[in-house]
Amino acid sequence: MPENPDKEARSGSEDTEGKPVRKSGLAGAILERGFLSRRIELPKDRSHWLVTLLFILLAYGLSVHVRYTWIDFAQASYVTQSGEEKFFRPQMVRDGVALPNTHDSFYFGSILQKALYDKHRENHLIPSVFTNGMITYLPYLLLKTFPDNWTIEELLLKLPVWVAGLVCIPIVLIGRLYGSSLWGFFAACLAGVAHSYYNRTLAGYYDTDMFSITVPAFALCFLLTASRRESVGYLAVGALALYLGRFFYGSTQAITCALCLAFIGYRLILFLLEWLFLLEDDGLSPVQRALSNPSTRFTCLSMLFIGWALYAESWSSGKVIEDNLGRFWLGLFVLVLLYGLAKWRLSKRDDDPSPRKSGNDPKESDSDPEEVNKRGPLRSTFPLLPTPVLAGLAALILSAVGLGVFPLTDLGPYSGTWAKLTGKLQSYSSARAAGATISGSTGYTLNFLDVKSTIREAGSLDQNSQRINNIRMRKRILEDLPLWRGEWSGSGEAPKLATVPEGKKYRWFNPFEKGYPKYAGDLSLKTALLAFVGYLILCLRYWEFCLGAPFWGIAFNCFSHFVDRPLGLRFTVHVGNVASIGLVFLLLVLAWALFRWLSFRLSKSEGVGRGWRFGSWGTVAILVILFAWPNIDHAKEYYSHVVYPVNTIKVLEELNEASDPDDFVVTWWDYGSGCWFYGDTRTFTSPAHQTFDNYLTSEILRSTSPHRAANLSRLKAETFVRLQKERDSGKMVYDTAVQEIFKDGSSDLAFYQGLLADMDDANASLPPKSRDVFLFMPYEILRIFPTILSFSSRNLYFPSTNSTKAKDPPMAILRNGKRQGSSVVFDGGYRLDRRGTLRKDGDKGGLITYGDFMEVVGDGKPALRVKGIEVDGLNIPSRPNQGGLRTLIFIRESSDLVILSPSTFNSTFAKRFFLESFDAQSFAHPLFSAAAQPRSTPFMVKADGVQVMNAGKKIVLRMRGGYTIEADLASRLAKLPGSKDPVPFSFHRRLHDPLSGNLNKLPSVVTPQARFHLIQSNLPSFRGQPMHQVTAQALSVDRIAEMYGLSAQGLGSFLGVEENHQFEEGQKIKIPSKGYDLFQSWFFMDNEAFESVLIQGFLMEDLDPFLFEKVAASPWGKVYRLMK
Repeated sequence: MPENPDKEARSGSEDTEGKPVRKSGLAGAILERGFLSRRIELPKDRSHWLVTLLFILLAYGLSVHVRYTWIDFAQASYVTQSGEEKFFRPQMVRDGVALPNTHDSFYFGSILQKALYDKHRENHLIPSVFTNGMITYLPYLLLKTFPDNWTIEELLLKLPVWVAGLVCIPIVLIGRLYGSSLWGFFAACLAGVAHSYYNRTLAGYYDTDMFSITVPAFALCFLLTASRRESVGYLAVGALALYLGRFFYGSTQAITCALCLAFIGYRLILFLLEWLFLLEDDGLSPVQRALSNPSTRFTCLSMLFIGWALYAESWSSGKVIEDNLGRFWLGLFVLVLLYGLAKWRLSKRDDDPSPRKSGNDPKESDSDPEEVNKRGPLRSTFPLLPTPVLAGLAALILSAVGLGVFPLTDLGPYSGTWAKLTGKLQSYSSARAAGATISGSTGYTLNFLDVKSTIREAGSLDQNSQRINNIRMRKRILEDLPLWRGEWSGSGEAPKLATVPEGKKYRWFNPFEKGYPKYAGDLSLKTALLAFVGYLILCLRYWEFCLGAPFWGIAFNCFSHFVDRPLGLRFTVHVGNVASIGLVFLLLVLAWALFRWLSFRLSKSEGVGRGWRFGSWGTVAILVILFAWPNIDHAKEYYSHVVYPVNTIKVLEELNEASDPDDFVVTWWDYGSGCWFYGDTRTFTSPAHQTFDNYLTSEILRSTSPHRAANLSRLKAETFVRLQKERDSGKMVYDTAVQEIFKDGSSDLAFYQGLLADMDDANASLPPKSRDVFLFMPYEILRIFPTILSFSSRNLYFPSTNSTKAKDPPMAILRNGKRQGSSVVFDGGYRLDRRGTLRKDGDKGGLITYGDFMEVVGDGKPALRVKGIEVDGLNIPSRPNQGGLRTLIFIRESSDLVILSPSTFNSTFAKRFFLESFDAQSFAHPLFSAAAQPRSTPFMVKADGVQVMNAGKKIVLRMRGGYTIEADLASRLAKLPGSKDPVPFSFHRRLHDPLSGNLNKLPSVVTPQARFHLIQSNLPSFRGQPMHQVTAQALSVDRIAEMYGLSAQGLGSFLGVEENHQFEEGQKIKIPSKGYDLFQSWFFMDNEAFESVLIQGFLMEDLDPFLFEKVAASPWGKVYRLMK
């Protein structure tokens, strides 16, 4: 009797006595769909469906429980003696519910407000509830069905918790498919708490990640099942999951297309392998042999189902459903039709006369891949079409896919597939380049900063260290398992080597030891690397797991080891599922191999007892707990702050009271959705609309001219409204106000520097006022002000921040040329002699080489290459120098000579104003001579740490990256990094009253001619839960509470002890922080930053009251109404 008769039965061959014969070598591997089936084995459990369901519930419960830890943290409270509930962190809780902690939450919340309460009617940036798909449609249905059970804020808080755990279902089912539900259970437990997945699906993090990870996991599960069982039903459900992917996550096209192509490619390769190595030469032609392949019909059906899902995947996006509901239903109908035709008049398999297994007997469970694969092909599958016709259809689809996928062809119904595969990844990858820009249109285009380059989730953690980036990217997939423990540096920035206690060589890792906020073990198991190795072995054993390659491909692009421009932090979330599956598979295979070896050594028998099987499961269970523990510990200590503390919401509510719903707010894009949700106003940008209008917002906030800021805000608002009206009337207009104002992409591209300078005029020409415009500055905007400055600290005519090298000026205009003897002289000591030689006179002068000579003969005329010019009767030939790179352009009407560097010559600037059409009006503008110069970035830093020295006379500001600024308050001289000599500064103290929020303006100490400013203020800051160690002597609860500004009753309630309880020396106590509180804040900046609207409006509160009316002012946020 063979050990596994079902396995042999799959070969379809028998000996002379009718017994199944096992094939070996490559043929056997093809039949098994994998190598080393005898060597790489799982300890099968073949659990009953009820056990599998229990595993799903347990894994889901763990995921939910871990995510509720943040809610418990935010909503931690105690009851006073009077019976009143007091929250430890009142700024994080509103109406008894913790607030959301991501900006996107309020974008989706505003959509729900519009759909449910008819708010934001004129705000065209807020789409319908269908546009974003399930992320808004699900809470909409819940609130419509149960209007009294939840509020919008409560669903934004809790839906990520409930939905994220659903990823456990397909992972457990994958384990069951291969006869080991425990494998799926262990992997699901790990995947549900994986570092990156937790970060992006914790309570209050209402974003698309809870769907973008879960839906592909279901699709992978269905495709694995379909391929392993060659099941048409699972194939149809897998195609359905792929088709509906866009409804759950609008940007999932890359993963959907990759999974489709991976499945098609795998089935095609498997078909070819069977055709080449399994089918015997029985006198049939190659085509007949191919069509007789047992898997041919299923492979052909795969092309039909998955090919259709690949073709129509965009039809399920929310926008398509909203605009063309019929197309969505058509895509769904085709899948149902294909399934119906495939299953119509389904007959029994000729090679499996036994009745279908019931699945109730664990011994007959179809969860064993060796058992399920014994079933022969469905010969009546798609009975309306014979195999040759079905194969012909599949070949047509395969050909069309091939033509559409490859970028060199990009033809047919699948054209654009390559762009779907790589477009989103390339957009984030290119954004990782320093100063990455993006153009808005064709023609004379401006180069705006790509906002993706400034989004933290799209970037890496440390721009100066690839090693730290790669370590942290790896840990975000799955946390390392430390073997001994160390400590992090005080800044929490970068890990140090493990601290070794005296008398010990190292400290072993103890997951139950308290007091270590982070893991930085000097020796640790690289969990993600082990997972990758495990997944490679898994693909070796079960070939169909190569379908998970797209997820590992995303991981590959996250590490600078492999790519020059790695993807950002957010993309590591896509790898957690397959990493967990691979890691647990590796642990199970190794444990089972070990226990089988021990069993053989001890009993000298081939059989393995049930006890050994339980031993392997128990061992792996312990290991999985250890590997999961650092991820769970990360979740427990992940004190994420909220986006809008309660006091900031109060500022927005004051904005709401002072404004009408159609008024506009100038603020940074991060805070656009908050202005909608709480302020009921309109904005130009939002977390979902990170447009080129960020440039104008940056220009307004950095402006040192109040008139420019006010005028530009009015111009931006009225232009934005006019564009919307024209768009609604059917006209083709620009998408953004800045493109309309600057005429981006048109032949009339504006000289935008001159336009901005003209806004300095108090009487500048502006459109009529149709609504109010407000300025909203939350306290967080000060932290990101350097990033905001980068959007306008650039020359838009050039593709990068620096248009040319410092030694070669981008452009020089030599004005007032006139004949002087046999030369033409220009202002500044420049001379062009009759030989065509250009030089500058004086000690620092010399020959100026050039490679081309051109002339402009009139306004609107192009610059033409000439052999010479004539000035006052003097003929000067063109004599380019060999190797000369500069270009000379002579302006005949004004006798001016323009010198262009190579980069300027090739820029939009030169093409627009000189080469293709000379613009005399712009050329005459006073600022035109500097129009090609790079724009500098104002200098400003906010200290991350402050050290007070010399009895308060010296302040040391410490910033991230390790650099410091030493400011001597007595001499008012500061040492700056990279500066040889100390620089003078002025000192300003602007402190908010903690109770009223009013700003106390203490007299400034002004240093004449100082170009820098030191500002001391107090602003809100979020702090996690600190640890207090009793050092000198025993301390009571009330004494510790006094040290941290807490009530003794509250601290005692938090610690579970009486108020008079004494803590002994050496004890460590976790302190319940207030979350948010006012703390000292120090800023150091140059004059340009100091005089900006943002600094004068927030830190100094010194804006012109005739231009900016103060509406709300507190340390949590400032609101001004623009009076212009």
